[in-house]
Amino acid sequence: MGVSCSDSDDEMGDEGDGGTTATTPFKSVQVEADGEKVQGAVDGTTITFAFDQAENFSGCKLTVEVNTGYQLTYPTDVNSYDMTDDPDLYFKGPDGKTVKYKVIVTSNALPIVDSSKITVDGGYKLTVNNATKDL
Repeated sequence: MGVSCSDSDDEMGDEGDGGTTATTPFKSVQVEADGEKVQGAVDGTTITFAFDQAENFSGCKLTVEVNTGYQLTYPTDVNSYDMTDDPDLYFKGPDGKTVKYKVIVTSNALPIVDSSKITVDGGYKLTVNNATKDL
């Protein structure tokens, strides 16, 4: 399973006071798609996964380092994470409330669907080869 927990690193506070529960559900998050692993860039409650080569996002492996007191509730199968349907991550907090993280996926490998939308100034003819991703 790709979810791991920690009992002490996420606790904050002075030594001897027992610490407090972390304010965020996780320390780190990464996804593997088409053999390419990327670390999630977190900004507030948005996580961006920026891939260079991956093209298939329907059977990804999600690895989340969950903080104490939180539980990943969606996706339910971290070894078959479908980022094409509902990529957002949902956690249950220590207070029982659901915390949602919006997920954005980008890839430099995705094909160009409509090459007529790409123009080059100066009247140059543009051809697109989706197999090799060449312009």
